[in-house]
Amino acid sequence: MEIFGTMDANNCITINFPQGAGGHMLGRLICSCDDVSWYDYEGNGKNPWEPYAEKDSGFTKFHFNRRFKGALGNGVCPKTIIPVGSKSNSIISEQQAIIKLWCKKIYPNKFVYPMHENVYLTRKIFPNSKEIFIIPDLDKTYQRFLQTTYNYFPDANNKNKTVGDLFNHDKSAIKEHLSNKINELKNNLNSNVYVVNDVKDIVNKDNFLDLCKHFDLHFNFDSFTAVKSIIN
Repeated sequence: MEIFGTMDANNCITINFPQGAGGHMLGRLICSCDDVSWYDYEGNGKNPWEPYAEKDSGFTKFHFNRRFKGALGNGVCPKTIIPVGSKSNSIISEQQAIIKLWCKKIYPNKFVYPMHENVYLTRKIFPNSKEIFIIPDLDKTYQRFLQTTYNYFPDANNKNKTVGDLFNHDKSAIKEHLSNKINELKNNLNSNVYVVNDVKDIVNKDNFLDLCKHFDLHFNFDSFTAVKSIIN
């Protein structure tokens, strides 16, 4: 705990966003910085500008798993940051311990943790995290959700069941779900949260530099340009 106490509050940057809002795209941009670790498991691409390489139907080229080089293709292993929040069966203190352990492993570098979780819950698990909220336009996010997340499988062991199945393919229920998430983020803003409305705005160098300044990140022009090239 003394080692953790010497850190810059926390070296984890959480990205909380409604599905379809481009959280993994933003994560790749942030991982272009010299002091942010990339999840370099071969399926993610060795660098953040290399598209997602797994053969999962419906996953975009921006997707990535929280796995580092040497991780097993499926399941939990020492090279994988296991899920916390609603996907975990562990109690809060155990989930906190998981994140603190990874903070120590990766320090002095920072790392990103994209999620769609309840803010109240995540602030318990990541008590000192550097927070980004993506609060997008509802209609744009809804359209992107139908093109991407709708086709994803929520359980890697059952690739026949998609997120669309979870909503019984009810488009109005999906839009309400996204609206509720956007409102939840809006209602939990504080002075420490960095807000992004459209991830594609962060492709603008000046906007990205503002984000880097907020989180004290080391900007790398060449890496940023490389990630930018797969977004445009």
